[in-house]
Amino acid sequence: MISAAAAAPTGAAPLADSTTADVDDFSYAEWDATYEVGLDDEGRARMHVTESLTARFPDFDQNRGIVRGLPTSYENAWLGAQVLSVTDGAGAEVPYETDEDDGLLYVLTGDDDYVQGLTTYVIEYEMHDVILAADSGVDEFYWDLLPLDSTQLVEDFRADIVFDEAMTNRMTGDSRCYIGYSGATDECALASSSDASEFHVEASELSPGEGVTVAVGFESGTAAQPAARRPDPV
Repeated sequence: MISAAAAAPTGAAPLADSTTADVDDFSYAEWDATYEVGLDDEGRARMHVTESLTARFPDFDQNRGIVRGLPTSYENAWLGAQVLSVTDGAGAEVPYETDEDDGLLYVLTGDDDYVQGLTTYVIEYEMHDVILAADSGVDEFYWDLLPLDSTQLVEDFRADIVFDEAMTNRMTGDSRCYIGYSGATDECALASSSDASEFHVEASELSPGEGVTVAVGFESGTAAQPAARRPDPV
């Protein structure tokens, strides 16, 4: 089920002159993401993400970039979100800065120049402790691949989730994909590779606020949990 409490990367929004009206009036022609999830030397979960977001800006001076919000914590644990790079569709560096506020790490792209038409932003970042020891007795990768609070239509959405060998070997075989607004129980197709190490999901014409959430189960104890999530011995 899609939950607003999931560790969802917060929606991308426009960066524009505050005096400009209707800066939210654009869409995403494409939203592609690859999530690489594995275990570090301490057995804790780590995740490397590459997002390619192609905004369809209007053909006049309205927007100067996008703002991408990333969560800084998940179920009481600090995620250590770190932005590695922001580039355009050709691999050239895009100016950006980050700001943290109210539990989110904001990636503010662009500078004083306006951008028009199709504009691609490739954002690469890392996080850790993204696997949760669920109350059901299993470990779970439960993540909102497409944020629930975006104010833009997403024309075409695609995401790949790739797990390393250690995690693949401890899968329970249970996986789900949900699509829709917060609280939705509608399921979406989640294709997997023959060895179940990779998952793929696609969707189209997603209205503002519609998200895509995946849940993949692992044996209990697959990922070491940070101290903030472990019971207080006192």
